[in-house]
Amino acid sequence: ADMSSFGSLWNSVAKMAEQVVDNVQPMADRVKAHAASIDAKVAFEKVGSGATEALRRQAAPQLAQAKETALNIASQQAKSFAMVNAKTLLNSRASFGVPLDAVSFRDMAGNILQNPKVPTVVELLLSHLEGAEAADRQLFLATPNAGAVRALVKAIDADADSAAAAAEVSAAEPRVAAGAFRSWLLELPEPLLTCEHYEAIIEAGLPPDSAGG
Repeated sequence: ADMSSFGSLWNSVAKMAEQVVDNVQPMADRVKAHAASIDAKVAFEKVGSGATEALRRQAAPQLAQAKETALNIASQQAKSFAMVNAKTLLNSRASFGVPLDAVSFRDMAGNILQNPKVPTVVELLLSHLEGAEAADRQLFLATPNAGAVRALVKAIDADADSAAAAAEVSAAEPRVAAGAFRSWLLELPEPLLTCEHYEAIIEAGLPPDSAGG
């Protein structure tokens, strides 16, 4: 009886196993067929695309830093180019007829500064003219001696930071110094009130209630 029961149990298990195999076989066949249909090249491209995207995300910070560094270098080079024209190539100490950056980013030794300063030529002339306009209402309107103005411009243009230039300015008549300052403004390659910032300058000069209106 025991053997008979065991045989019945064994037959039942065998049938269940066959049924499981029969149920799984179609699924296995479908998986096998799908695997056979996969294009190896397409699969490689998909994997490669995923890898490229992962690399791109990983490299993004380094790329951003490299871009920022390149922009900084380009900005520094642009600033250096902005300080150069034909006259500065002939005389690196020149103050007249040269870009404003050439005199505002330069120290007494001719080194390039990180931050701009008031050009020495402006300090020299305006310090000498301080208070003179009160005594001479025609200071900037009168026509000074042209030869004296040229001589003063030449002395400053040789080296505005020199003692010789300071002495020439101190000895100059106010109208001659005013004429030299006017010449400096007129000879700037680009006006002080640049076209780029024209609108902002005009808006800054408007009354508060009309600005932006």
